[in-house]
Amino acid sequence: MSRGGFHLPPVDTVVVSVSPGETRAAALRDGSPWDLLIARDHRPDRTGSIYLGRVRRVEPALAAAFVDIGEGEVFLPLRGGAVHEGQAIPVQIVREAVAEKVAEASLRLTFPGSRLVLTPGRPGVAASRRIADKPERARLQAIVKRLATPAEGVIVRAAAAGCEEDGLATELRHLRDLLTVV
Repeated sequence: MSRGGFHLPPVDTVVVSVSPGETRAAALRDGSPWDLLIARDHRPDRTGSIYLGRVRRVEPALAAAFVDIGEGEVFLPLRGGAVHEGQAIPVQIVREAVAEKVAEASLRLTFPGSRLVLTPGRPGVAASRRIADKPERARLQAIVKRLATPAEGVIVRAAAAGCEEDGLATELRHLRDLLTVV
């Protein structure tokens, strides 16, 4: 029983279906589906991966482009960004392919670390609302504002609570190093 008195029936059945390249497992509670897991052997989850792609076609009616990333095409919504056919651009996968839809990508790259997230090209410092102690949140933001360049955006994650400046500086340097690879 949980704190609020809410009680879930136990998982009473697990149904597994295995086919070449894919395994599906469903957990049932009182005969009703509760959880579903689909694992594909041939295609790891690429969410968060960054690719240098080439714009294959722009679809003005969709306000989007289709970008070849070397492993097929991805859908790129054009939210205020302009691209042209043949252009090479870095993109980050934000949603894996589902059913008949190709994966979705973004031009807004993010580099997540354990305590910080680097958001190049989107200046400013923000902090997670999950840092409930307001003075601690303000302390962390002040540290990161000193460390960040004017063109960098940085999000302070909840895991940064209690961290000192040297630890945050080390992580930010590491995230910047990842950016230079892209």
